[in-house]
Amino acid sequence: MKSDPALGDHLLAEWTASERDVKATGARRRQARLRALELRWEFEDGVEDASGEIDAIIEMAEHEHWPDVWHAGMYSALHRSRILDDGTLPAVIERLRIDAETSNDPTMLAIALGYRVTSRLTERDPSLAADADREIARATALLEEAEGEPVERVIGHNICAVAYGQRQLWELADEQYTAAEDLLTECESTRHSAVLLFNRAESQLDWACVLR
Repeated sequence: MKSDPALGDHLLAEWTASERDVKATGARRRQARLRALELRWEFEDGVEDASGEIDAIIEMAEHEHWPDVWHAGMYSALHRSRILDDGTLPAVIERLRIDAETSNDPTMLAIALGYRVTSRLTERDPSLAADADREIARATALLEEAEGEPVERVIGHNICAVAYGQRQLWELADEQYTAAEDLLTECESTRHSAVLLFNRAESQLDWACVLR
């Protein structure tokens, strides 16, 4: 039985079109993820409708079954709760932590753990110190093995550095700032570079004052 060249051409065209669709979807997904991360800055800057876009991108990620985009949206939602100071921050952090752990996203899990530590340590409860140290150590270990978006890893190292600083573990904080700065060359333009400069300078000033 002879093969039909026209059928082969048709199947090849279908496969090529399918491959293009997959690549286009992947590109759209990555752009949505980066946009979700960027929305935290727009909300902080008071951009109109930024809050609504955070909710919209989280809803879209749920509909598309894109957990990585959902995590990025929840990261911006976390900052929205922090700025509004409306009492929802612990619940948002916990939602992000649970889902990141369930879907095996080590970078976002590290970010959630880091923010949970920094938010709890503001309570100045000495009994939280041991739990905080365990969670920071776990977040640090997760980031050492993580292979996610460079900007997300920058975020993770930065929040771990802040947490170490709150515990006055200055050398460990400085190691995390170094790790974050080393990743900046892999990132697209991000305001985290300015955040790192400020946070590291503040940490080193506190460290110098303690030594003095």
